[in-house]
Amino acid sequence: MAAGEGLPDADLLTNGQASAIAREWIDNQIEKPAGSSSSQTRWLMGELARLCITETLRCREGEPELWARLDRAWDVVHGIWYAAAPRYATNYWSDDDQPDEHERERIEKARHVVWHRKDPMRAYREGYESPFQTSFDKEDFAQIVAEYLERPWLRHPFLDWIIVDITVSRELCSGFRAAGISSVYTIVTLRRVATWKL
Repeated sequence: MAAGEGLPDADLLTNGQASAIAREWIDNQIEKPAGSSSSQTRWLMGELARLCITETLRCREGEPELWARLDRAWDVVHGIWYAAAPRYATNYWSDDDQPDEHERERIEKARHVVWHRKDPMRAYREGYESPFQTSFDKEDFAQIVAEYLERPWLRHPFLDWIIVDITVSRELCSGFRAAGISSVYTIVTLRRVATWKL
């Protein structure tokens, strides 16, 4: 089969079949939150799954290609989550050292939030241990973002916003702290950035 030709009509997925595959993929990959809580992670992956379905149908491809697209979308979502997640949510727990019930609840909640807006002013005032700090490996994050941007069919405005907001938050937290700046100008700037609506 020549590149771009796609599958014969008899082997093509219908929109309904593709949607069922995507729902199954999400249910198998991302656990549902406890109780009646919502999950930003599941919602975002559902949004990206629709884009994966659209691209798979447009390219006249089948189930293996849809699974591969879903896997790539998840790599992006999980990579961004991992970069932005609180440290306690990404810690490795050995068999001898398991989190207590309170810690498990915190970890469970954190797994369902890809990103929430941080307050750079509080991070600046509270220092490196502040829960408002944003700190991650820039090169790893840049690689994840590059993989995302290489797939124009996967672009989603909410994910774009997350990437910009995480990047700005990280730069403010690391830049001002590293420079040891404590001027009135810095405080005013941080207050303005904390109120931006992107």
